[in-house]
Amino acid sequence: MPSNFPPPESLSTIRQEDIGNVIEGTLSPLNIKSMHIMGKKDRLIPIESSKALLSSYVNPVVHEHDGGHHVPMRAADVRAMMTFIDESFSPEIEVTTDDSKKNCSDHGGGRE
Repeated sequence: MPSNFPPPESLSTIRQEDIGNVIEGTLSPLNIKSMHIMGKKDRLIPIESSKALLSSYVNPVVHEHDGGHHVPMRAADVRAMMTFIDESFSPEIEVTTDDSKKNCSDHGGGRE
């Protein structure tokens, strides 16, 4: 797991009363990177309920898939999730003019 990926203990479930408070506007939207994966055929959590939470986040990324309440595994779905993870949790690349440090063009765009 990348070193800057959030630790598992920071990823908690949202309680029903918290959802109500956010929707009513008593809590500030969360300013964290978030991707909301929603199944169009989800019977456990209807897509409308998932969409109602979007206002709880600043700039949420939404991905809808054709399935139900599961992590989608189609190539396009996996690609969307991987793109989000890559863009959100890639380490910052330090670009410098100091010759004692390598900049991103010295080693393939910052990744070895």
